[in-house]
Amino acid sequence: MRRLLIFFPVILAILGYYASCRGGESLDSGNDLNIRGGTDSWSNNTRVSQSTVGLGSTRRSSIWCSGTLIAQNWVVTAAHCFMHGNPTHVYFGTQGPSRKVVGQPIKHERFNANNMFDFAATADAFDIALVKIAGGAPTGYRPIRVAGNDTSIGPGEQLTVAGFGEKHSSADMVGLLRYTTMRCTVCRTNALHMNLQSTPGNGACPGDSGGPAFKKSGRDSANGIYALVGVLHRGTCSVGNASYLNVRRFKNWMYCQAGFSFDTQRRLSPAERYRACVNDSTTP
Repeated sequence: MRRLLIFFPVILAILGYYASCRGGESLDSGNDLNIRGGTDSWSNNTRVSQSTVGLGSTRRSSIWCSGTLIAQNWVVTAAHCFMHGNPTHVYFGTQGPSRKVVGQPIKHERFNANNMFDFAATADAFDIALVKIAGGAPTGYRPIRVAGNDTSIGPGEQLTVAGFGEKHSSADMVGLLRYTTMRCTVCRTNALHMNLQSTPGNGACPGDSGGPAFKKSGRDSANGIYALVGVLHRGTCSVGNASYLNVRRFKNWMYCQAGFSFDTQRRLSPAERYRACVNDSTTP
């Protein structure tokens, strides 16, 4: 199976609740995954690799989360990525350019880090954050559309998930961008979460937290363009189960917080932003 797209020459141990795609395909060449010290082989410009980014500090070996480019200077990721400090940089590919994070991340006001490991809690259902970056995306990268309620997902439907995390649950090879497919088991349009499942050996492990779930549907399928439907909240490496935040439900929150339309890629007028805030059903 082809596995390697992008290579960071690092081995990083990360807390087990950060998630990553394991056992998935690469987005590029047929290089074997255990090649070390390689150079950037990103070349086939798929929409997944053009919009999936890594988050970390100034040292590339410290990438600990993934995210999705949804505007030239906006990335969406998981709020729990900021529980132990804020990433200072967003990384675009292996040994490629990076962009500094501007200001503080915008975390959902209902996210409660104290409930992160309480599987019965509901507060962790708001595990989403927006990050603004300086300078815009580098050449070769472009934002992906954020799905709305017009994008339906049926039980059993396959979604494409991606991230920069581990190959195995033993915390090796963080920094490789991989993708795989997972089957949606609970994907109601109005639900806060989507539950995804994969075959053993594929799924979410440390390093992919905040990473995307993509789907082709409706107007997207005609042009072969992916839409972002999920943000990785929690995954289980060994079993292949994962919980993704349903971004369709949080779209108005994103518009309200950023004052930006991620559909039309423009700033919202004050009236448009007000309507997005009023229509946001995720806040009290």
